[in-house]
Amino acid sequence: MTCVRCQGIMIGVAPLYLLSTDSYHPSGSDLLEGEAWQCVNCGEYVDEVILANRVSRPWRVAVMA
Repeated sequence: MTCVRCQGIMIGVAPLYLLSTDSYHPSGSDLLEGEAWQCVNCGEYVDEVILANRVSRPWRVAVMA
């Protein structure tokens, strides 16, 4: 996979919710069985939640007049 920010190499990493504190108890909707990726160059992190939000909220380009 290639990073969209810097075209670097993306590697598979553990989803961030697995790295949270012991006091965090994820609800059913928080539990992801998917993968997450992180760029070795710039640190861009992408998981299923981020990708779903990007699809549902397309970028709006502001035009300076």
